[in-house]
Amino acid sequence: MSRRALRLFLGALASAAVAIFAVPANAVVYSSGFDPLSFSGTGFFQFDTACESVDGVYTQAECNVIFLGATVDLVETAPPGTGQLAFGSSTNIVDIIISGGLLVGVDSGLFGPSFISTCSGSLCSNTDPWWIQWESNFFDPVNLFTGNCFEGCFPDQTPIAIALNVTFTRLTDGVAPEPGTLGLILGGVGAAWWARRRKAAA
Repeated sequence: MSRRALRLFLGALASAAVAIFAVPANAVVYSSGFDPLSFSGTGFFQFDTACESVDGVYTQAECNVIFLGATVDLVETAPPGTGQLAFGSSTNIVDIIISGGLLVGVDSGLFGPSFISTCSGSLCSNTDPWWIQWESNFFDPVNLFTGNCFEGCFPDQTPIAIALNVTFTRLTDGVAPEPGTLGLILGGVGAAWWARRRKAAA
């Protein structure tokens, strides 16, 4: 993993951690899990608690919706390979859908870029940026893209992978979701970086 990729990865994780731990009292945080065959992970969204009181579709500005970040595990079977992605916070959200007083859908633009880290096998050779997007339609998928899209473009290509098993879980107001998990991820990435430095120095 290059130093640039590591810096981007650690920066994205740190950004997500800071954003999650700084949730205001009048906001609620939801986790969004996704778990298809080729990639899985969890994203976090924050918005004003008042928006849960009436069902409907709300724009990003109406509810102050913030994407707090996401971690993604990649699995490629042919040829085999694994990798990790971390996406930082963003407000690139079109709208959210509230039903039964709960978040049930998110429409977003692209979140990214992110670069593969902690990789193995074939995915280590992929140096292109990656992007992730939540979409609300009949299937409510999470889409994963790879390629050069640094100009803030909207997807005009077929996703490299689509997650159809997407869930939204309401977390306690103002409380950071699973801080232990974030700590383990940061610790693991730091250990991997240190091991690579020692190997390169030897």
